[in-house]
Amino acid sequence: VCILNTSMDLPIAELDLRDPTIGDRVYYTGYPDGLYWPGVLHHFDGRYAGMIDKTFPIYNFPIVGGSSGAPVYNEEGKVIGIISAVTNNFEHVGIGVSSKQVYNFFMSY
Repeated sequence: VCILNTSMDLPIAELDLRDPTIGDRVYYTGYPDGLYWPGVLHHFDGRYAGMIDKTFPIYNFPIVGGSSGAPVYNEEGKVIGIISAVTNNFEHVGIGVSSKQVYNFFMSY
C-alpha cells in the first residue's frame, strides 16, 4: 500500500468491511509481472475462496509476482482486500489482506 499526498481531487475507492461469501466473484486490476504500457490497465476476475485463520483472504484468479498491492474489488466495485502474496506452483491462488486490515492500517495514521 502506498499513501500519497496530492492537491488534486481524485476519486476515492470505497472499502467494504463485510467479508465476502465463499464463491463470490472478485476482481483486481494492476500490472502483474511488470506488464505496464501507457494507456493499458489489466483486469482480472475470479472467486473468493475463503479465509486463513480469519485473517488472510484467499482469491482464485490469475495472479503472478508483481500483483502485490493490487486492490481486490467485489461486484459493487468496493475494495474488499489487497493482494499480498501469490503461490509459486499454482498461479491461480492469491493471498491478501482484508479490507478490515486495510481500514485499521489507515486509521492508525
